Amino acid sequence: MSATVAGGLLMNCWPARVGERRAALAIDAGVPVLAVIVALGLLLVPTAGAESTRTLVAVGLVILAAGWLIGFVWMLGSHGRSVGRLLMRLRTVDSQTASAVSVASLLRSLSTASWPGGTTTFNLKRGRDPHSPAFLSLPADHLHPDVPAEEAPPTAESRTIPEPGSGQRTDMPQRRGRRADTAGDGVTLVFDSGQRVDLTQSLLVGRNPQPTMLATAGASNDDEDTPVFAWPDLSRTLSKTHALLEWDGRHLWVTDLGSTNGTTLVGEDAGVTTLVPQVRTRVPGGSRVVSGDRAMSFEIRKLVAS
Repeated sequence: MSATVAGGLLMNCWPARVGERRAALAIDAGVPVLAVIVALGLLLVPTAGAESTRTLVAVGLVILAAGWLIGFVWMLGSHGRSVGRLLMRLRTVDSQTASAVSVASLLRSLSTASWPGGTTTFNLKRGRDPHSPAFLSLPADHLHPDVPAEEAPPTAESRTIPEPGSGQRTDMPQRRGRRADTAGDGVTLVFDSGQRVDLTQSLLVGRNPQPTMLATAGASNDDEDTPVFAWPDLSRTLSKTHALLEWDGRHLWVTDLGSTNGTTLVGEDAGVTTLVPQVRTRVPGGSRVVSGDRAMSFEIRKLVAS
């Protein structure tokens, strides 16, 4: 019997049964195959009637089959869905990243008559859609960035909203170079994936961030020891190296590194500020940093000297 995936990006997702996958495949493959068979029958089997009409119908069926196959590759590669999967309520994604297979991978597999490896098909009727958030986002009004977390006054929402990603705190490696100007405060980044990162100096974020991007970024810190955080990106809206986050001991700063979909700041009053690429910008208290479709909040905490 199928079981839900234990954790990570595929938490609470339910793998589809073999029969469900075969039923979806039968729908996806059956329509073009049937269209081609009927077209061949019209062309090869002599029947009474106008030959030109039969030829036109056969050509139309072949075009239908080709269009169906193109649509199948595009839908499956872009969204992990197809007509068969839509009808069966299934989605096929990469087992590691929970993202769609990609059209390029499908075309390469079709050229070798094989199926892309490392994929899993999930039943959306019995489990969570792998393209939905694995964790609840922490809303800005649940945070108190200008007050230590332990001193923040409780609210009705803060008592009922669970803390996402508990136990997933990550201490980033320290890097050489400039230390925080004020050692009295620390900051914890709260990502919408549920992960929490204690930031000490600088952090590169993106789908697959590369420190070498800082050489042309115009940021204040440009050595190659900057820690990186690979932000889980189901919607593929993050650039590989999207933004640089910096903590100076009192304020959080963000620099958009020329990303494709940009970076914005969303304030407590829902006001939106679009960042100018390569310009270091201070993040006001209570604001969220939105990169592509992903969002991140932060908590400022007091550090007690030993």
